[in-house]
Amino acid sequence: MKCLTMKKTVIIILYILIANNIYATNTNTVDSLFKILETEKIDTSKVTILNEISQEYLKTDFNKAYEYANKALSLAKKINIKKSIALSYTYIAYSQYRLNKFEDAKININKTLVIYEILNDKLHISKCYSFISQIHYALQEYTEAIKWVKKSITIKLKNKLTNELEINYLTLGAIYEKQSKYKLALENFFKAIEFYDKNGKQKSKASVFNNIAITYRRLRNNDLAEEYYKKSLNLYKQNNNKFGELKIYNNLAVLYEKQDMQDKAINNYLKALKLSKEVDFNGGIAMSQINIAGIYIEQNKNLDEAKKFLSSSEKICTETKDNYKLSTLYGLKGQLFEKQGNIKKSIFFTKKGYDLSIKINDLKNTSEMAIQLSKFYKKQNDYRNSLKYFEIYHSANDSIYNIKKTTAIEEIKTKFDTENKEKELKIKQKEIKVLKKQEEIDNIKSYAWLIVKILIFVIIIFAILFLRKQLKKQKRISEKNKKVAETEKRLLELEILTKKQRNEQLENEVEYKNKELQNFAQYIIDKNEFITKIQHDLKKAKKNISEKNIDNSLQSILIDINNKIQIVRNNEEFLAHVDQINNNFYFKLKEKFPNITENEQRLASLLKIGLSSKEIASILHITPKSVDTNRYRLRKKLELNQDINLHEYFLNL
Repeated sequence: MKCLTMKKTVIIILYILIANNIYATNTNTVDSLFKILETEKIDTSKVTILNEISQEYLKTDFNKAYEYANKALSLAKKINIKKSIALSYTYIAYSQYRLNKFEDAKININKTLVIYEILNDKLHISKCYSFISQIHYALQEYTEAIKWVKKSITIKLKNKLTNELEINYLTLGAIYEKQSKYKLALENFFKAIEFYDKNGKQKSKASVFNNIAITYRRLRNNDLAEEYYKKSLNLYKQNNNKFGELKIYNNLAVLYEKQDMQDKAINNYLKALKLSKEVDFNGGIAMSQINIAGIYIEQNKNLDEAKKFLSSSEKICTETKDNYKLSTLYGLKGQLFEKQGNIKKSIFFTKKGYDLSIKINDLKNTSEMAIQLSKFYKKQNDYRNSLKYFEIYHSANDSIYNIKKTTAIEEIKTKFDTENKEKELKIKQKEIKVLKKQEEIDNIKSYAWLIVKILIFVIIIFAILFLRKQLKKQKRISEKNKKVAETEKRLLELEILTKKQRNEQLENEVEYKNKELQNFAQYIIDKNEFITKIQHDLKKAKKNISEKNIDNSLQSILIDINNKIQIVRNNEEFLAHVDQINNNFYFKLKEKFPNITENEQRLASLLKIGLSSKEIASILHITPKSVDTNRYRLRKKLELNQDINLHEYFLNL
């Protein structure tokens, strides 16, 4: 017999143990807090310390946590510090929740909620909603649990309190998974992962991956279940969380066992067993050995090894008084001896398992042990006992079915009652609103005619006064507008006159600068011609002079003249002056002809001031023929006909 219930037990026990491991009380911390409390004289500080002591005891001793939270509450009420009162109620509620006093926990967390609502503390309000959801979940009131966790999510999203949203979505996913709404469960688990990533809590995603894997296993998608179990396992390994690893190895083993991949299942149970020994977790050691022995017995191999595992587990379970495991273990022992042909021992141990299952009121194990006993008695030809236990088996199965059916009916009834209560409450609220509105309408009617008459009289008086005031106002505005219009007209005339004078001044300045530019250009041309003439004469004189010293002198003069001509050729000052005056002209040219070059712009500016090709050639120190060629190219680029005068064209641009 392969008992599937024992796998569930492993998971539950491990979860509790992990929780205890994470929150293991630091004795030194508690002792330090008590020492501080003895010497502290200020009441506000005492309240804080008492709440901290309660928080520490929440990790191991829930009764003491409750005791010190109540002491903190009494003192907080005495000095009337709202936040400390709220915190004390919170720890009282947490203690009661851990002690399975769910209704009491609900009352105290609601007291906390009222205080935080008065303080308008959105973060703690959302935390209260989350805790109320957990209480309803523990009471199997899943509809209410979903309602409260959604309220927590809503208030957090509205106020951008995203720090613990992953916990809300994880809780919501777990509730949907419990309701077998696997699609919704997965949606919320993946939302939880999204917020774990956003909040930089990568290491904390291991438990979510485990939940996702369990959900996929429920959906019989074994490949994805295996993938997410392994993701969870890798994170637990990175965090060096051996209890987490232990849990995943057991879950993987269950997954493989359900797929009849017994070798993989045993391999993972062995890894779980090794880790249980490393962390000294006797419950884990016992369960792993029982699971491995169950597979060996089912396969009818390694029976001696199975016997050793069961003996070791029996010792641990007896010491810890774990009757549930013992019941399962005795059932496996019965199967083991049956495989070895010892029916008497089979019946003996199966009967022990059966008796224990009755004692602990475990119907599932009772059913399994009964059918096993029926089978063994039949082998002994003891048909009376065989029939007896067969009937017990059917009776237990019927009871299990009825319990499941009753539970389902109760859940439906609870949901129906809740929805009815909500509907009744809404109807009553609507009725109250209708009555209030009717009362308001009656009150309004009693004064309506009087108010209407007064209003009409007041409106007539105000209308007359308003019309008189408006007429006076219109008259003042009309006079004012007339004055403004006259003033604007004068200002406009003055502005036009000013612009006209300014334009004339600018035209005069441009004309003056152009004349100045022409004079400057003529000066450069004359100077260049004069120097060229001297150069020509000196070259001629040089041919007629033979003395060496005179030749050297003439050579020196020629070099100086050449340098002077080079300076004149550059005409930097003149060309800079041209560029400065024609900045606006250049802009217009570039805007109209984007492809025009700087040299073509400069040629256009020289043509604009009316210089001939010869004069331009002298300034730019190129041949007149080159100037004509450049003019031709410029005309072609600007797409101008031969009959258009370039000087006039550029002047009017």
